[in-house]
Amino acid sequence: MEIQELKSRLSILEVLSHYGLKPNRNKMLCCPFHPDKNPSMQVYPQTNTVHCFSGNCEQTGKAIDQIDFILHYEKCTKHEAITKAKKLIGETIIETVTTKHKTMTDLNQIFQKLRQSMPKSTTAKAVQYLEERGLNGESLEIGWNDGKSYQNLKNCIIFPLKDQSNKIVSLYGRSINGDGHFYLKDRSGL
Repeated sequence: MEIQELKSRLSILEVLSHYGLKPNRNKMLCCPFHPDKNPSMQVYPQTNTVHCFSGNCEQTGKAIDQIDFILHYEKCTKHEAITKAKKLIGETIIETVTTKHKTMTDLNQIFQKLRQSMPKSTTAKAVQYLEERGLNGESLEIGWNDGKSYQNLKNCIIFPLKDQSNKIVSLYGRSINGDGHFYLKDRSGL
């Protein structure tokens, strides 16, 4: 998804609401980027920006869009802010594999380790997640990743994605923390 499309789907008011910030009837609010007793931040819903007019704010003098607001509010990188914005609109977040290319053998080996950890999972939340959905981790091909042995798809129930010849070509993870669902980069499979 292009950044412009992301900005067109996520309003500044939705971002503010996510952080529990509500402008008054004059579209002003207390600036969250500096101590502010009187509202000094103007909200411009038409342009999806905010602007702080206080002389005490390091954000003074510039319009802040949805992504920059998340960036400054969360004190994160631009990439992390874009990822957070995508989550706010319900977009599937794709995590990337740490190495550039994983072969099918690697994915098979990785999934077998993750599958072995499912019955041993001491995470009650993972077991509860499966029970609530009527899934049997022992009879179905389901794995569990706590992030200790595999860095991608952390805290996820893992399902293999296979091609038509039944070979694992990618992995799908469903977060037990309610953070959504994730795929490996360049996913394929059924």
